[in-house]
Amino acid sequence: MHLDSGNAAYRAGDYPGALRHYRAIVRADDKHAAGWFGIYMAQLALGNAPAADSALKRAQKRARGATLIHPKPAEP
Repeated sequence: MHLDSGNAAYRAGDYPGALRHYRAIVRADDKHAAGWFGIYMAQLALGNAPAADSALKRAQKRARGATLIHPKPAEP
């Protein structure tokens, strides 16, 4: 429920509302990578780069094989 609501709020441009929903997800389950990724996106949209980076690192630790949150290294 919170993931869908957070995504809808994010798409509507309600970044503080989206952040509330994503935070509710990780409060219920700290291992939920999508919740941390949502926090990353919302914080980035709100201009809070340090919090966004921290949330992205947490998402990456929880979803090691997820290619969307693990950037490929630059090729020489």
